[in-house]
Amino acid sequence: MRKRPALLILSILLLVSPLYAVPYYDNGSQIFTINAGATVPVSATWFQENNRTEWWLEGTRQSVGAYASLSYEVFLHPYFAIGGQLGFMFDYSNAGKIFTNVPVLLKVSAFPLQTGRWEIPISIGVGGSYMSYRDGGKFTFMATFEIGLRYYITESWGVGLHTGIQFVPEFYVKNIDSGMFTYMPITLSAAYRH
Repeated sequence: MRKRPALLILSILLLVSPLYAVPYYDNGSQIFTINAGATVPVSATWFQENNRTEWWLEGTRQSVGAYASLSYEVFLHPYFAIGGQLGFMFDYSNAGKIFTNVPVLLKVSAFPLQTGRWEIPISIGVGGSYMSYRDGGKFTFMATFEIGLRYYITESWGVGLHTGIQFVPEFYVKNIDSGMFTYMPITLSAAYRH
């Protein structure tokens, strides 16, 4: 019976010890990442309709869409990097019209777990997005939170799985069709580091 608490403590130490290992990255290390996958509409709030919020797919009036992005990051500290991201997203409305979104973001990332083979990147991005629907388009603010898990097959090349949340407000001066939209991207990634 006494072996179980000792086994539990040893298991926890083995799981947590990589968090305190010597970091893999140095100042100036770089990562280039390509992400591709799906994006799921999470919520849509329309301000002209008394701040009515609809959730998930049908309620948001959009379908599951596709998402792809390129990002480049440089480490300023062994655990923190800054960089940029350029993306493209599209889906269809319930009316059958295509909605596109082209985000351009500044990213700040933390890498709390980095063993050399495995890493967990956690990123916050802020910037702008060009949205287009029907006959027009507009540039608006965008913010993102992303978390992932990557495994490096070789010293330089890795693959991963990422998810997160994207916040896209759409404001107009007369408050006509103004709203706030959130999306959840679920992507696979290929990363190159040096």
